[in-house]
Amino acid sequence: MSATATAQDAVYQTLTDESYLNAFQTDPEAALEGYDLTAEETEALTSGDDLTVKTVAGDEGDVNRADVSVTIIVRIR
Repeated sequence: MSATATAQDAVYQTLTDESYLNAFQTDPEAALEGYDLTAEETEALTSGDDLTVKTVAGDEGDVNRADVSVTIIVRIR
């Protein structure tokens, strides 16, 4: 994973990598350590709130990307 991995990358990885999804479900903060995220992004991604995740992952107004974020929220809960 590159040093510039983003919140979008983290969301995508939870959708495409079952072992990462399991790690995220077990300890989200630890799973996100490899990403270059601000404290606010980490808090948002672990919040369980779909609008918050969409905002942080840059999904506002983009239906396809918004669907991805909603999917990740459902899978994490």
